[in-house]
Amino acid sequence: MKRVLICLIMWLTAFLMTSCADDSVLILDGEPKGGSFEGDETEVDYEDGRQGTSREESVEPTVMVHICGCVVSPGVYGVPEGSRVYEVIELAGGFAPGAAESYLNLAETVADGQKLVIPSLDEVEADQYGQISAGDEGGLININTADKELLMTLPGIGEAKALAIIAWRTEHGDFQTTEEIMQVSGIKEAAYEKIKLLITAE
Repeated sequence: MKRVLICLIMWLTAFLMTSCADDSVLILDGEPKGGSFEGDETEVDYEDGRQGTSREESVEPTVMVHICGCVVSPGVYGVPEGSRVYEVIELAGGFAPGAAESYLNLAETVADGQKLVIPSLDEVEADQYGQISAGDEGGLININTADKELLMTLPGIGEAKALAIIAWRTEHGDFQTTEEIMQVSGIKEAAYEKIKLLITAE
């Protein structure tokens, strides 16, 4: 009887030890699996987000601009959207000798499909680009006698500036020199450089 009881106790002890060992294995197995899965998921989500941002930042719209005339290397150039006229001229090798460098607004933003023509000083003086309709002195516009419409044919002179010129000479009298036009509100050195070869005060 004692032997049977001893055998029964030993069997129960062995059974309990085996069950505990199995449970420990299951718990240990579960922890790495859960931790690994959560870590992988977090890592994938982070990398996807970062790569998506990187791809979006690398996209840079390009516009195509045709530049010709008095530049070193005329042609069609692709430039980033928002580029300025002077940047396209730089890509084309810069101004060629004799170019009318102040003819265009160098700070103007270029557009896709735009054509930039850089004239020579001789072409500007000969009015080959239609900026002067009719002048008082051999094709030059007399800023003391020109009306609004004639003044507006000058590059960079719109209606507001044309009226400002007329208002200034009405208040102060005739311009004594062409440089005095820079005393008119809205006409500074940059604007004067674009029209100085096209006007006269005589």
